Formats: sequence, C-alpha cells, structure tokens
Amino acid sequence: QIPDTTNNTLPMLADILHIPGDTDEFGQKSRYPAPASIIGKLIKDGKFGNSTAPPFYAVNFGARDGKGTGGNTDPTWDLFHKLGFHGLAVEADGVFWTDLNANLKNYPVKAA
Repeated sequence: QIPDTTNNTLPMLADILHIPGDTDEFGQKSRYPAPASIIGKLIKDGKFGNSTAPPFYAVNFGARDGKGTGGNTDPTWDLFHKLGFHGLAVEADGVFWTDLNANLKNYPVKAA
C-alpha cells in the first residue's frame, strides 16, 4: 500500500518496516537504523532477494581502511561483516592500503 502523502509527511522506511534505531557512529542511540539494519530486514522478510539468489554485492568507493572508527565508521563494513555481501573496496590513497587489505582479508571483497 502506498502511503497517502497529501495530508501528512511520507513515513521513513524504517518506520514502515518497524526497525528500531541503532547506535550511531559516535556511540549515541539514534532513532534511525543503520543502512545494514534496513537491508538485513528486507532480506529477512523476503523483500530483497531470496534464498536461492546469488550473493549480494556492494561497492565501496573511498574505502580508506574499509572499517573506520569513531565518527568515521564505514557504512559498507556491516554489509560485508554482518550480512555476508561480496564486493569491491576501492581506495586511491596508498596510506590505507595495508589496513584495507587486513580488515577485508576474511571477506569475499576485492580491494583495489
């Protein structure tokens, strides 16, 4: 059912799916869920792919170390780490290359 937006604002996808907020990148409770929480719910509910679908893929441009910390967490990390996505992590700055490869070595993700 498509929400009627003539008299109210369009509800957030997280509200429609009844997904609680997550802890944000600064360690604070947020009313908003992380992207991986929304995607995980869609997969779990059969709204995105199915059990016989090939692996899901994500591409991370500007991957830095592929993981991030503090206020700079990488939104694709949970896709690879928690949801098992395959993918490509692209980083042009050689300073991050060793950490990028170390952080993603156990995942089906190619660093480039």
